[in-house]
Amino acid sequence: MLAHSQKIKYFLIYSLLIFSSRGNDISQNIFIGSGIYLILFIHHWATLKSFYKEIFLVNTFLILLFFLQSIWSNSVHFLFILRNLFIVNYGLLVLIILNINFIHYYEKAIYHFAIISLFLFPIEVIRFDLVFNIISALQNILGITTTLSNSTLYSNIFVYTCRTPEIVRNCGFMWEPGPFGNLLAIAILFNIIINKLKYNKRLLIMVIALITTFSTTSYIALMIVLLFYIINQNHKKIILLIPIFVIIMIWVIQIDFIGNKIITLASEPFFKYKETLQFGAKNANQTLGRFAGLIYNYDIFIQNPLFGIGGNTDLLTFNRSYYFFSTNGLGTFIMTNGIMGIFALLIMYKKSFLAFTRSYNLKFSIILSLLILITSFSFVHLETPLYFSFLFLHFVYNNDTN
Repeated sequence: MLAHSQKIKYFLIYSLLIFSSRGNDISQNIFIGSGIYLILFIHHWATLKSFYKEIFLVNTFLILLFFLQSIWSNSVHFLFILRNLFIVNYGLLVLIILNINFIHYYEKAIYHFAIISLFLFPIEVIRFDLVFNIISALQNILGITTTLSNSTLYSNIFVYTCRTPEIVRNCGFMWEPGPFGNLLAIAILFNIIINKLKYNKRLLIMVIALITTFSTTSYIALMIVLLFYIINQNHKKIILLIPIFVIIMIWVIQIDFIGNKIITLASEPFFKYKETLQFGAKNANQTLGRFAGLIYNYDIFIQNPLFGIGGNTDLLTFNRSYYFFSTNGLGTFIMTNGIMGIFALLIMYKKSFLAFTRSYNLKFSIILSLLILITSFSFVHLETPLYFSFLFLHFVYNNDTN
């Protein structure tokens, strides 16, 4: 039996992942999340007060950014402010309570989700209708709703997502396969670090789960983790492993849904953006993808480059009936928070990953930042509680880099 404190810690990490999953409406309900946050804040006050300075500085910066955004737009977007205060503070709260054990709990939780996905995904490949109907029935019984169900075959029960059967891919508990694969890549990285670069069964399970996502971004993320692993070997192993890494990279690029997909998305993004702007349907939201989406983000960003548009979503609306949606997470973050926000983000990631790698005597911390930024280029997940936990890692690790 788990001790009471252990149960709370597992609740913390699983709730953090669920609130970052965007799998259903409950996982994105900031009022439910804020209520849970307040309860946990009061219950763990003794632990949190040791980090009052960090909590104060983070929230002071946020309030200053929201204040400047409100002055610029001449309006206060309360829901946007509440949502972002919850996202940042929930990630910070979970990290502080779990402290340096955060990566252990995260790795174990993602491993559990990987096992669940590998049990259901093969059945989904063979009998999509069976799995979809079961997940949908459970979703209805639990009273879980999601707006995605209105536009596609989609069902979610917190621990697993089943969606459109055109190309069956492993979504895990996330809203899409790519974000699940990205979290697996980070968990694989933590697994390698925890086990001191040694092979183990959990590592194999998570690698297999990542492969079943068939996600371009996740495969690239896995290659980054592999590069990190090679760099932290001794010189003899590095010389041996680098040619193997190059061969694997060449093979991965040759896969149709990786090399060809990147070329297709990157070709003529300006044309795609202008074409969608001119001919896109006037009664629906327009998804621009990664590269064209980045151009769109830039067009909005230059209207207030210093501290971003914040919650002023009116700038995203065209003809008062539809708006563009960029799946470029990095571009969306810069558009929303401006130079002030992205500058703070990059500094914090640098400090966190430098402190983190030094505490484990590892090299090349920039690869961890690269892992976060590349995966964020493809998916809008930088502004989720989990990624703010990663952002503040240096608060709990001994950071002598100042």
